Amino acid sequence: MHGVRVGRAVKQVCYVIEECVRIVGMLVLSAAARVLPGRWAVGIANILPVFLIALPQPGLQAYWELRSAFGSSRLRSFSLAWARLARPFRDFVVHKRIAFAREDTAQWRIVERNVGAINMLRASGKPYIVAPGHFAQPTMLAMFAPQITPGRAVALSNSAPQKIRTLKDLRTWIQARTLFVAMRSCWRRPFELVLNGQDPFPSRTLLNRLLEPGNVVFIHIDAPWEGKSTKGSFRRPFAGDREHTFATGAVQLARLAQCPIISCVYLSDRDGTRVLEWGEVIRPASEPASSDVDVMNRLLDVLEAPIGEHPTQYIQEIGYGRRWNPKTRCWQDLPA
Repeated sequence: MHGVRVGRAVKQVCYVIEECVRIVGMLVLSAAARVLPGRWAVGIANILPVFLIALPQPGLQAYWELRSAFGSSRLRSFSLAWARLARPFRDFVVHKRIAFAREDTAQWRIVERNVGAINMLRASGKPYIVAPGHFAQPTMLAMFAPQITPGRAVALSNSAPQKIRTLKDLRTWIQARTLFVAMRSCWRRPFELVLNGQDPFPSRTLLNRLLEPGNVVFIHIDAPWEGKSTKGSFRRPFAGDREHTFATGAVQLARLAQCPIISCVYLSDRDGTRVLEWGEVIRPASEPASSDVDVMNRLLDVLEAPIGEHPTQYIQEIGYGRRWNPKTRCWQDLPA
């Protein structure tokens, strides 16, 4: 019993340290983003994991997750863990620079790959859904550029906490508010943000938008399932997870609106180039049956290889039960 209490106390202390480091770090980075050159501010962001790397959560957890998922050496796993811990701080710097009008997104170099399918959707002028995964957030903003998404962009996101009860709530509120300001202001173009948790009927709002010509709806399909029931969800292996639960909402909307859906992987090259890699256009069947799961599997399959090849740009948990094989470019179950 005494050991359990000590364990809980240690966990609580680590939680407080982690959240305080993140909050103070963001306050420091906010000032840096306002007055320092971008590279200097990002350099500070790259240093901040020094205060997190030795904590059981998130530092050692990130280390062991990456060691399990990639089978790398200790030094390589440590390096990957450091980069993943730095990612939220780096993204925060870019978002703040956009909010302070110090980042000129018009100067970004954006490269698209596999553009044949997406060009057909653009030329049609009809609504469609873009289904990306959760990669580095500043690169996500490239999808909303006028030359990439003509017409009106509509993005679904979780809302910031309505009430601040914990340190995590405060940190999440700061991050979310900063991201939302960046999303609305980065391109100075028609843009709508539908917030799950604030909009009482987000699915209905998105469906209405998909019935209007020229609208493009963005829904990240790899978000963790938070529903209390299993309705509208399914389980499958994904990246480093043996089993992961996903919502089928994006495909249900495409079916109800009878509009196409297309996957997109957004990544950043070492020189800062934003790369958008488009998948195939999928037109969901009008009958529900099991077609929603089939379409979701096709969309999620597209995300797995980029996670294995660019783990430091993926911002969701990768998992422990499977390992990336760079030769076959696929994830394989680890021995039980």
